[in-house]
Amino acid sequence: MAGTLLVLAACKKEKEKESTGEVIEKKGCYTDSYLVKLTDPGITENSFVCPQTTPVATDYNCTNAVFIHLPLELGTPGKKIRFVFSREEVSCLSYTNSPKHIIVKSVRAD
Repeated sequence: MAGTLLVLAACKKEKEKESTGEVIEKKGCYTDSYLVKLTDPGITENSFVCPQTTPVATDYNCTNAVFIHLPLELGTPGKKIRFVFSREEVSCLSYTNSPKHIIVKSVRAD
């Protein structure tokens, strides 16, 4: 009887891309949402950031900021944070190029 060879290949989980930002103020469509200025939006590959060539009319917009639900301990203006993007969320804002409301998988102080 021939022996059976069982090979188990471990899946190498790809590290999730973290984005960094600075809390600006409590703002947005939800009671716990905060405006977060992205630290380096020009190099991000995330779908929640508009191309740098997008015409904008405000200082904080879809090219350089997002709205994120944050716990009170992270919602301090000036606080540096890291987060992992999960998906976009419905927004109450009418301006097309306003920062997007996003849901994150994880968020922590930087």
